[in-house]
Amino acid sequence: MFLNAIKEGNYRSAEQHYVEAGDWKSAVHMYRGVDLWEDAHRVAQTQGGPNAAKQVSFYMVIFLKDPPKHCHKFYRLPFSGQKHLGENPE
Repeated sequence: MFLNAIKEGNYRSAEQHYVEAGDWKSAVHMYRGVDLWEDAHRVAQTQGGPNAAKQVSFYMVIFLKDPPKHCHKFYRLPFSGQKHLGENPE
């Protein structure tokens, strides 16, 4: 069911199926995989709580060139863009 929704680009429907099955983390991963980060953050916040939302915010800061401002209040990294942890930020 949800695989057809994903193939058709109906991510909200797929999200609903994931959440109903108790697998909200897969909905977050689905949204991250198609660069719908705000939706990933929304699902993490509503289904996983503040810590899950902070984790998605952390990844948004790392992987997006211009992450939403709400992400920066959680994580102030000395580098921006698509750097990975452990790399030299210079």
